[in-house]
Amino acid sequence: MPHELTPSQLLAILRGRGLDAGMEALNASVAHRYTGIFHIAGPRLYNVHVYDKLGQSRLEGLAVVTLADSFCQFVLRDGELLTENSLHDERLVDSPYRGVVVAYHGVPIGDNLGGLWGTLCHFDFEERGLSERQYELLKAAGHMLYPFVRHLQGSAVSQAEQAPPEPVPAPSPSPSLPAHLI
Repeated sequence: MPHELTPSQLLAILRGRGLDAGMEALNASVAHRYTGIFHIAGPRLYNVHVYDKLGQSRLEGLAVVTLADSFCQFVLRDGELLTENSLHDERLVDSPYRGVVVAYHGVPIGDNLGGLWGTLCHFDFEERGLSERQYELLKAAGHMLYPFVRHLQGSAVSQAEQAPPEPVPAPSPSPSLPAHLI
């Protein structure tokens, strides 16, 4: 059963114990395996933070994603993307990640000046729902995260400028996780 967490509790954790502890607490409030933060840099998204309930290695296949292929593009366009199962979401029909990333619930992270910095999302390779209360917490987290992630922008951007990464090969849409995403 996910842990109940309020926005004020999350903010206190972020301020007192930092981003890692905050993302762990946010992830504990949902059934999703992953909670991720993606930074927008031109035509790409950089996964600058991911929390995995199982504590396994980073998802290299999602480290750098072409914005046009991403689920995050809909968060940026529509202000959110909430899908329990990407195979049943017609907005995602052209995404190479459809059916690979199955559950995805994402919101924007603003730069507190009216611009978009990136996205915050819960995701999983299995179908997962999100209650209204969990969604409201995710939205609140998206609004409060910028001061805690803005320093991550510099490292992702400078790495991109030094050696632009090759686009990640698109996974074949299948319900099982391709080895290159592990």
